[in-house]
Amino acid sequence: VNDQKDLLVAKTDELAGNTNTAVALSFNHALTAIRFVCGDDMQGGTVKSVSLKNVCSKGTYNMGTQSWNNVDTPVTFSQTLNKSTTGTANEALTSDAQTFMMVPQTLPDGAQIEVVFTDNSNTDHTLTADIKGTAWPIGKTVTYKISSSSINWSYTLTVSGPADFTYTCLLYTSPS
Repeated sequence: VNDQKDLLVAKTDELAGNTNTAVALSFNHALTAIRFVCGDDMQGGTVKSVSLKNVCSKGTYNMGTQSWNNVDTPVTFSQTLNKSTTGTANEALTSDAQTFMMVPQTLPDGAQIEVVFTDNSNTDHTLTADIKGTAWPIGKTVTYKISSSSINWSYTLTVSGPADFTYTCLLYTSPS
């Protein structure tokens, strides 16, 4: 991710070849930004890493149509985060510098998100989600909300008896 660059493009209407006038350029993002935040039911712990698996890594950008074609070559993009989190909804897991800049695409078969997470009891979990068929639109930011609700929980119930106590028993006899 540190080596990924955003790609800004601008085009103009046709100009006469023999002109010396200023031309206003309106730049647009040609890639899709991918970021990660905590979902509504994320628990506290450390997000060790995030991966975008089997997503297309190459394509051809057409300046005239402002679109991508020949999008192909699935690979995996990963980054180590070691981000400590409280699990608060919408808490950022990736900083601006850790935003994935990806080729816009409809995600192919096998596309997945993988998150390696360590909970507060130091137990590692690998969270995965299939994302095939999802669209990453050109010039937009896609935010994935990570949830730990799919982790199989193990509960231990401990019961402690009451402490010893002294009691007095009173017997009443009724007159007959």
